[in-house]
Amino acid sequence: MSKFTPKSILILLIVLPTINILNAKSDYPNWHDTSTFQTGLRSAALISNLPNAGGEDHYLGLSTSINLIPNGSDGAYYTPAARFSIYPNPGYNLWAQFAHWPADNPSFSVGTGIQVEFPGENQETMQGIGISWNTIYGDAYNQRDISVHALYGFSRGSLDFGLIAMLDMHHILIENSRGIPDYDETLLQAVPYISWMLLDQAKLSFSLPLDVEGPALSIAYEYLIDRRK
Repeated sequence: MSKFTPKSILILLIVLPTINILNAKSDYPNWHDTSTFQTGLRSAALISNLPNAGGEDHYLGLSTSINLIPNGSDGAYYTPAARFSIYPNPGYNLWAQFAHWPADNPSFSVGTGIQVEFPGENQETMQGIGISWNTIYGDAYNQRDISVHALYGFSRGSLDFGLIAMLDMHHILIENSRGIPDYDETLLQAVPYISWMLLDQAKLSFSLPLDVEGPALSIAYEYLIDRRK
């Protein structure tokens, strides 16, 4: 029987995002010039739209994540997120996510996605495809990311690991008074990941999304509810 009680789960979901909100910097993004502004939002796209790392044989999942994105010589930004996932059948999952973003004024993002997995050549391999979208409602800008991805992974008992390839269509809307024009970009990224199932109801995942400008880091804890018989 799992040792994770509803009380411990509630404490975890409340405390982790609170710690990271306190640590989050308030000067994101950098409006100094167009180049640094765009570089900052590319970094945000690394972790704003990450899919679930594989489906599960459960009905529901509730997760919290700690995301860290690089900010050049200024260090890194911490962005906490919470996600609710539905697993209607083994190999299928849908999710909705809410995240806090650092800024002078409160900023947040909402997103959703779907992923379908296909049987591999044996029980130790997995592959899947998915699509997701996410919008960051920032101070004087909106960042819209629509992504398609492909997953290929391996399963070794309670340990899963693999690689996700993502194509991100990146659309930025900016207030005219800021002096930076609206723009669109297409971004490519690779996401190595590893996840570990704990006590049949909890999963700890580490993802390292990266592109030509460098890596980010996402650490997620998911509590899974009601395994299928």
